[in-house]
Order: sequence, then C-alpha cells, then structure tokens
Amino acid sequence: MVMKLKIVTFCGCLYLILPCIGWAQREPCAPPAYDSLFKRNVYSFVEEQPEYPERTAALMKYIAKNVTYSAVARENGLDGTVYIAFIVETDGSIKDIMSKKPNYMDEALIKVIKGMPPWKPGKCNGEAVAVRYSLPFRICYR
Repeated sequence: MVMKLKIVTFCGCLYLILPCIGWAQREPCAPPAYDSLFKRNVYSFVEEQPEYPERTAALMKYIAKNVTYSAVARENGLDGTVYIAFIVETDGSIKDIMSKKPNYMDEALIKVIKGMPPWKPGKCNGEAVAVRYSLPFRICYR
C-alpha cells in the first residue's frame, strides 16, 4: 500500500541564509573545492545560488505533490529529517543525488528529485557553475 505523506521542508531558509553567507566573504565566490561526498570539485557559495523554477514555494508544492511513501515506513514510525544533497550543473540539471545519512526513508525523495525540471544554475562572476546544494526535509505523517 502506498500512502501520501506530508513533507515539511526548510528549504526556504536556504534562500535566506546562504546568500547572507556569500555577502560576508571578501571574494564574490568561494573557489571550488573538493567535496568528499561527491568526490569532485564543486562550488558551495556563489554570487547567485541555484534556484528551482518559480522559486521555493513551487519547489515545496512539487515535492509534496509527487512524493509517495510506503506503509511500511509509517508502520515503523519513520518520521524524521532527511538530508538530500545534489549538484546543480551548469545547464541546471540535477546530478549526483544522495542522502547524507542513507536509509530507506530517503528513497522516495531521491526519486522525486531525479524527476525535477532543470533549475536556474548558480553563477560565479556571471558564469554558470556546478554548485553543491542540500535540502533538509522533515517528514511527518498526518
């Protein structure tokens, strides 16, 4: 049996916090660094953060509409927070989606994120760059 679940996401905070961190730096963009999670060089802080088409509210609606989760998770009381990280590539595509602490709570979220439309890519010095992005999801059944 597949059930719909309510996902409360804090991704709105990413748009408020990350740009402020970037403003505190002396350089417009922190240079790309090796990311051990993704095993490649990516940017973390850029002048223009990647954006989901139509912004944060649309992202939350998309995820809430498309995530389904098995009854097994509900029966086992698997409410909690899942952290999903991915790369927004220079063309806006989403690559290398993974959970920071893998468990079977994140499978449904990864599947939905794989199906997302392209994002507006992050920019450094006016040029599109690959950016590491992370979203925390609070999963609550109601």
